Amino acid sequence: SGKMSEKTFRPMLTYSDEAHHTLAPSYRDTIEYIMKHRKNCKLLGLTATPVRANEKDSAALLKIFDNSIVYDIPMSELITRGILADPKFKSIETDEFYEETLDSTEKSYIKYRKELPPSVIKRIAESKARNGIILKEYLDNKDKYGKTLIFAMNQIHCRLLAEELGNKHIPHGVVYSGREDNTQVISDFKEGKFNVLVKSSVKTAHKNLIEFNDDSQGIEVYLTVIAVLEAVRLSPKLSTKLISFEK
Repeated sequence: SGKMSEKTFRPMLTYSDEAHHTLAPSYRDTIEYIMKHRKNCKLLGLTATPVRANEKDSAALLKIFDNSIVYDIPMSELITRGILADPKFKSIETDEFYEETLDSTEKSYIKYRKELPPSVIKRIAESKARNGIILKEYLDNKDKYGKTLIFAMNQIHCRLLAEELGNKHIPHGVVYSGREDNTQVISDFKEGKFNVLVKSSVKTAHKNLIEFNDDSQGIEVYLTVIAVLEAVRLSPKLSTKLISFEK
């Protein structure tokens, strides 16, 4: 019937993993429905990125959880304790200004869904100039970077970047949803058969390779990131270089 059963009124705990997404309308609607029909329900949110792009969104996120933080540990402590690798950041300007090309529908999409619309992602992915800058960064530093993960915006971007690597005769692998050989490609990368792996969507990076999230909001930070590994798995003993291509 689509209605929540009210046969039982036992205490209920609802938890939201990646709780920063609860700002999205679909999450809020679901939570509000549950809380409305289960008055004795408690809500628990789990996230590694509670701070949003601006104070307003951060406050709105905290308000959903009654402005209460039951446990918090800073990233610096996790790095010190050897749980997280120590990231080294490098930003590269591409002189691509996508904000200026947004139409009213795209602006509304970003405002209410807190993510880029497919049309904008497509424009970024198909930018030859931007892809050329990404490729040049790797080619100029491939000996220093060693094993490299290149996270693409989507499958189209993944294939375009892989094509550019192929044109430069750079051995590489490609992984994105729907490919039947993903497991084999990842295995070959881990075994060192090639040093570059192009992966579609930074938010769904394969758990056997790297756990990495780009959850900042705003068009300027939806970047293609080259995550440079000095080992196949992120080791807390290593420094991991993260190169972002901005705008």
